[in-house]
Amino acid sequence: MPIGSEVYFCGFGIGEESEPPHVYPFRWAFGQDFAPDEFDFDEDYATLRRKLSKDLDANDPRLDEFKNAGGKLLIYSGAADSCVVFHSTVKYLKEVVARFGKEETDRFVRYFFLPGKGHSIEGRGTNRWRSGIANGKPCVGLDELDMLRIWVENGQAPDAMTASRVEDEKTVFGRLCYAYDFAN
Repeated sequence: MPIGSEVYFCGFGIGEESEPPHVYPFRWAFGQDFAPDEFDFDEDYATLRRKLSKDLDANDPRLDEFKNAGGKLLIYSGAADSCVVFHSTVKYLKEVVARFGKEETDRFVRYFFLPGKGHSIEGRGTNRWRSGIANGKPCVGLDELDMLRIWVENGQAPDAMTASRVEDEKTVFGRLCYAYDFAN
């Protein structure tokens, strides 16, 4: 869990709820009568992985078919997301770079790390993200789907994204966030 994210969704506040909000994968694996307080880490974790990983885990760096089909992968993480933490994403993408090399990976993958963004739009920092710069030029896309469309249709890979905090439809702050550089 990233430092400072504890108060957000999936953080310590979850312990105050009558039932954890993400119990459904456990019920898929163990049935509708699954009780979270009976989970045995020594035995049940391996069962959970065996039953669900093939369908739910996105951790295989062998993206050859996707890349060869012209696929483009746009990923972003919130620095304060306690539910989908960025550490695993960075580890995974380093494996992709190890497989394809930085230059080839840059042709079909972009990763952005957004300051203060929690899960969804929560967090004290970023709650809106928009396009910024693609191939060194301003990009006119409005959101991440537009950024992806422009990349696929026009070959303009997003190099930067504007991360902002908007309250009452007024921008409180904004900053340009550049694509993560896996060379370092």
